[in-house]
Amino acid sequence: MNNAATSDIDHADAGFTLVEMLVALTLFSILVIALFDNVSVGLKAFQSGSTRADHAESALVAQSLVRRLISDSYPLFLQDDQNKGHVDFEGNEESVSFLGDAPLAVGRGGRYRFHMFLDRRVDRTDLVLTSLPELYNRYDSPASVKTLLVGDVAAMSLSYFGATNAERDAKWRNRWVRERELPKLVRIRLGFHPGDTRLWPELVVEPRISADVNCTYDPVSKRCRGR
Repeated sequence: MNNAATSDIDHADAGFTLVEMLVALTLFSILVIALFDNVSVGLKAFQSGSTRADHAESALVAQSLVRRLISDSYPLFLQDDQNKGHVDFEGNEESVSFLGDAPLAVGRGGRYRFHMFLDRRVDRTDLVLTSLPELYNRYDSPASVKTLLVGDVAAMSLSYFGATNAERDAKWRNRWVRERELPKLVRIRLGFHPGDTRLWPELVVEPRISADVNCTYDPVSKRCRGR
């Protein structure tokens, strides 16, 4: 092989031409852009999915709290006169008020009065819960605490199962006011706006305490002694 041929071969193996480098850089840029777009879309999808999951889970957490509070509702008996009385529990289709154990976050015993209701405003409707110590002193105790349970709901329906003072047959009712006993069951249905991914399976709760066993009637105050 002569020197000219050898020189041509060495020159060909020395590297890429300028055109080849430009083509390679262009292809690499296209690949990087495509890869970045795919990663960006995947990240947005993941974030969107995580947001929806957290959004849906928040309603289930609120449902768990409502289940525990109603299950532990206390049937404090209030004497109207010597022959009549009622438990401290009132409910209609859009609100319910009852006594229950103090939340764990409070860090102290005693009972609290809970009021769960739809808080209607101009632009939205929220399901909220207020709590206040049963034996609070209005002069040195804080005002009731308001907690958002589920925000921006479409509707709520509360109903109560049991026999009333007037009707001894047990059935579902849309009111439970001034009855001698707690309802056997409380049902909470919650509706969301179209497209809302949150879940609220129909919740049916059975109050587990059936009688105010600690009540010693005081005819003067017409309440249990010490209350």
